[in-house]
Parts: sequence; C-alpha cells; structure tokens
Amino acid sequence: MQQLDYGLDKATGLAAMVQYARSQGDQGFERYLQRVRGMTFKQFVASSEGLGNASNYGFAPIDCVRERIAWTVLRKKYSVRDLVEWGMNFETAAKVGLKPVHLGGDKGYEVLQEMGATEDQMKAFLFNFEAIKSSKFSPDTLKQAGFSFLDLVEHGCNAGNMKQLNNFDIKSIVLAFQPTAEEWLQAKFTDKGIKNKNWDESLYRRFIASQTCKVVPLTTEETGMSEIDMSKAMAVKAPSIRSLGEAIDTRKLLNFQLNINQRR
Repeated sequence: MQQLDYGLDKATGLAAMVQYARSQGDQGFERYLQRVRGMTFKQFVASSEGLGNASNYGFAPIDCVRERIAWTVLRKKYSVRDLVEWGMNFETAAKVGLKPVHLGGDKGYEVLQEMGATEDQMKAFLFNFEAIKSSKFSPDTLKQAGFSFLDLVEHGCNAGNMKQLNNFDIKSIVLAFQPTAEEWLQAKFTDKGIKNKNWDESLYRRFIASQTCKVVPLTTEETGMSEIDMSKAMAVKAPSIRSLGEAIDTRKLLNFQLNINQRR
C-alpha cells in the first residue's frame, strides 16, 4: 500500500486531508477517511488511547454522529471534561443521545454552558415535567437557565407535581421566581391544589394564599364557578312595569259607582 504523504507536520497534514474528505459529497469519502486515519472512530474508542489523542487521527465530535456512537458509549470511556475539551458542543451531544437524566444536577448546567447551549435550546431540551425532574436542576439553576415560573407551568409543572423537583419548596420558589398571585393560581396553588401534596401549609398561607385570596377565580376547576361579573352578581331583577289599565282589575269597576252628589 502506498504510504500517505502528510507533509512536514503529520497532524496538520492529516487534519487537512480529513477536512478535504468531509467536504466531498460522494460515497468514497468514508473509505478515504479510513485510509487516511488507519481506523474508524469506533475502533479508536475501543482502543486504550485517550480522547486527547483523537485529534492526531483527525477525529472530531461530528464523527460520533457519522458513525452513530451513542453518548452513553462515549461516557463509558471518557469523562465529560474530556469530551468538552475535545470540542463536543451541545448540538452534537444531543444528536448522539445526551438526555436530561445525564446532567446529574446543577453541575450539569455548567456543562451545558461550556457546550454552548442557548436558553432556547435548554428550554427545548427540558421540554416537559419529567425532563426537568430527571435533570435534578434546582429552582435557582432553572432560573439561570432562562426559565420563568410560567415557563415551568407551560412545561407541565404545577402544585400537584412540583414538590417532586429537586429542592423545590415554597421558599426556594419565591426566592428564585417571585411568582405573582395570578401565576400561583395558574400553577394550581390553591387550598384544593396543595392538599396531600406535602407542601408546608404555614408557608402556603403566608406567601401564597395571602395574595391569591385577593384575585377573582379565573377557572371552574378549583372554584366550581366561572369568573364573576360583579355588576351582574349584584344586580336584582326588577319587576316588570305594567300599564295602569293592566294594574287595575276592571271587573271590580262594574260594581263601583261614583256619586258626587251623595252626602255622607
């Protein structure tokens, strides 16, 4: 087999060849890449070499997508720090199977930041209650990630399940998000909504009920009635007005005589 000429610097020459191969649209580039590198990335992962040496073979995170190497496979061999330093970004990590459950709590938010994840990407990544729960993010971290209290509600979080989230209690929610009375109600923080959900009732009365009691209910779910129209509620139906003729019983007029000349 003819030996490849990498030029004066093997790493630079190899990188140039790999970049050229990636720019080609034909099916032969896979064979060319394997010839240039002498192995596939799957073979490299299976070897005992550290990820820091992957660049010497021209391997980049995009090769994980190209060769369908899952995030869990990578994590069995390399640390998150290794992957980030290698150049793994959030978009590529998500494509190869990074899940909210892999974040492992608030430290995972720092990793997402290092991978360049935007607020919109984080909200899409933590797309529902179960995803937020499995991330184990605290209220402060979710706030840093760009979530508002209403964002959490729209993602399926409410008084019925929010206590299951990491470090979620009434004080931590107030400190992180400072919800309005209307927002508490949208999250179903009512007497009925918190019943048997392990919320601190004294804190509920102090921070939530003291505010929500001033708001007219907006839904039938908690109150059994729709929003009250006070002008209609206070109005009393007035009796219909009849004409004078309708008001007088004309049958009695037949027996009624008026004699102006009669003396008493």
